[in-house]
Amino acid sequence: MLISSEKLFKIPVVSTDNQPVGRVVGLEIDIDSQSILQYKIAPNNIVARVLKGELLIVHRNQVVSISNDRMVIESGSIHEEEEEQKKISLQEFNRQANPAMNQDVE
Repeated sequence: MLISSEKLFKIPVVSTDNQPVGRVVGLEIDIDSQSILQYKIAPNNIVARVLKGELLIVHRNQVVSISNDRMVIESGSIHEEEEEQKKISLQEFNRQANPAMNQDVE
């Protein structure tokens, strides 16, 4: 079965626990094998707030299924990205909260 890129870019992306994730906005293609390696997804709802405008990168191994109605990705792929963003946010918060710790020791 084939799906056009135009159609792929219009269908919703959901997780295996049926949570809305976003829409595909780009692809990374291996030129040697002419295969899609990664999907770039513009997140919506809570994922968008966590990623703050960043695209969600989903490897083809994380894609459970693609139909004419939707793309389903593993739930863990979203949570891993959210956790990484939380770590970065926490590190930035700690830097701002403790400016003395950011100064070089002479």
